[in-house]
This record gives sequence, structure tokens and C-alpha cells, in this order.
Amino acid sequence: MFRIASVSKSFSSVALLQLLEQKKLSLNQSLSSIFGYKIENPFFPGQDITIEMILSHQSSLIECDPYYSDFLAATYNAKDGT
Repeated sequence: MFRIASVSKSFSSVALLQLLEQKKLSLNQSLSSIFGYKIENPFFPGQDITIEMILSHQSSLIECDPYYSDFLAATYNAKDGT
């Protein structure tokens, strides 16, 4: 287990932009239609989250505490890098 932090954003964004360029996705497309289950803005129930909102950091999604308190602390403090 290791932290990749924001490194995956570059690869994910390039792949997403390629799908947009090939017209397989749209910036206004809701994540719900892609994943097959309802994904809503946590602060505005009923408002779908779109690809554009994710790419521009406007989705209102937040990091959860267990990720920070457990995983990051454990990997940051590990002496052998695991």
C-alpha cells in the first residue's frame, strides 16, 4: 500500500479528455449515467455531479476523515515504506 496522492489526476484527466475528444463522453454528462447509480452533490441534493464539475473542482465532494486519519498516518509513519 502506498500513497499516490495527486499523481493519478494527470493520467485520469488525459484519459477522460481523450474520451471527450472521441465524443464518447460529454462535459455535461452526469456521473450517475456513467457509473449506473445515483451520485448527487452532497450540499445540493437532487443536483447531479457532472464531469465538468469534477474536472474543475466544483463537485462539493470532500475527503473523508478515515482516509486521512488511518491510511495517510499509517503510510507516512511507516519506516520501511509499506
